[in-house]
Amino acid sequence: MISFLTLFLGLLVGPHDVALAVGPEVAEVRLLLDGRQVAALESEPWRAKVNFGDRLRPHELVAVALDAAGEEIARSRQWINRPRGRAESTLLLEQDADGRPKALRLIWENLVDLHPLDVSVTLNGRRLEDSGGGVYPLPSGDDFSELQVAVAEVEFEEGPTTRAELVFGGPESDHLEVEMTAVPVRHRGADRELRLDDLRGRLIRRGGGELRPLGLERGRARVVTVVERGAYRMLGAYAQLLDRGGAFNERRLMKMRPGDSFLSQAPVPVRRLDGGTPLDLFTISPAYGPEHGDLPFLISHATPGEVPDGVQQLADAVAVAGVEAAAGDRPRAVLLIVGHKWEDKSRFEEKEVASFLAELRVPLSIWATGPARTGVIAEDRLPLKRKTAWGLARDISTFNRFQLATGELRRELDEQAIAWIAGAHLPQQIELAGRDRRLELAR
Repeated sequence: MISFLTLFLGLLVGPHDVALAVGPEVAEVRLLLDGRQVAALESEPWRAKVNFGDRLRPHELVAVALDAAGEEIARSRQWINRPRGRAESTLLLEQDADGRPKALRLIWENLVDLHPLDVSVTLNGRRLEDSGGGVYPLPSGDDFSELQVAVAEVEFEEGPTTRAELVFGGPESDHLEVEMTAVPVRHRGADRELRLDDLRGRLIRRGGGELRPLGLERGRARVVTVVERGAYRMLGAYAQLLDRGGAFNERRLMKMRPGDSFLSQAPVPVRRLDGGTPLDLFTISPAYGPEHGDLPFLISHATPGEVPDGVQQLADAVAVAGVEAAAGDRPRAVLLIVGHKWEDKSRFEEKEVASFLAELRVPLSIWATGPARTGVIAEDRLPLKRKTAWGLARDISTFNRFQLATGELRRELDEQAIAWIAGAHLPQQIELAGRDRRLELAR
């Protein structure tokens, strides 16, 4: 009955056009942004301009379809500035004036303006032909009294493939869908493991309303690093030390756990879409697991073979890394490693991005390698923290401090757990009641 024609896959602020596909039985559409009505539409072209605000933050955009009597008959949702696929597609059912299915309409979008290598739309396993504009006519003469299963697959250049499914026809049936939201919590220095009962009555929705925890999951952490080019040289030196076997005994405590994934993202964009959307325009490594090495090894070897050319957009890269870290609904962290000083030509500012990651519930760790030196300086004469545009950064100017910082990161990941709560909620709308200092929401 109602679907979004505009698929928002990038990081968005400010006003943007929203287009909808609406069935004939719909008399009015109301657009809600974070629960507040921002537009009401009563006729074609079913378009509106929605303002996502002047700063980067997660949003929920909902389209509510009403009939002539003002009753809700359908709704569709899009998450904005939250983890999404690198490409997405939607399969819509078009009907004739009498309400009979006549065609399928395929809508797809990807982030880097790639052309599809192959597009396939099938109905019950039988491939349909495109009549133009992504419209696939259904076989004539079929009354669709039996259940029909339509599947669309779009394969793009350089990897991403989308899949959309649509079930229609046959007898009407009721569907029960249980939505859940993953909430990362941190249990600090407790003398026992966090249990689900510890969260009952503690998780609430901002403005009132207790949230019901359904499950608790640990492990499978996800770390995304962004390395500023000024830090490459020192990390490379640490990589050589580790390759020669240099390490503390505590390095065994910094191992990757089963299911962990480590990714490294460059701060120099390789492409830019019209409008400047930065998501997915930064080169990112494959996901490395425990079979590839421990955390000190992966972090120190995260630097590319050559310093990338081009203007750094460090804050933009960190914002994208935050969304990438939140993907998969698991314990997470973004690690930013900077040098002594740098130039940043980002669209977003450092404080705005740090606030965005806090609202996504993605912890951000800042490390600084410090200025290059000649001669030897005693470690106790080096500052423990360095002042940067991101705030105070952990100094890793010595190999000892690099490993200590890595141990802190490992402990933070181990202290995190994912609480699954009933319903679909924005992360910044969830709060923790009570005053237990050992338990907090990850941020």
